[in-house]
Amino acid sequence: MPQQTFREYHSEFEDLSSSYDDESMKKKLAMEQKIDELSSQVEDSRARERQRDIEYEGLKAQLDALLASGGIPPCSNDVTFPHRPSETTPKMPENVLRKHL
Repeated sequence: MPQQTFREYHSEFEDLSSSYDDESMKKKLAMEQKIDELSSQVEDSRARERQRDIEYEGLKAQLDALLASGGIPPCSNDVTFPHRPSETTPKMPENVLRKHL
């Protein structure tokens, strides 16, 4: 192995170091940009959540006032249907059924 002077060795090491530093800086900048982008997205999301919460509170207040006033009509699930005939209802005689078929 050839002998290198300290300066030659140090010079090669600095080249490697600066190359590593450039790569590290690029990665660091990319990570900082990603952090900034994600932070912005988080802030946007929080703003949407605040707006949604404000709208929810307004709708909840309206619903509470409507419930308190008793002004809500019955739901379609509350509708009662007419009584169905039971199975004990007399059946049509078979000769009448044949005429209709």
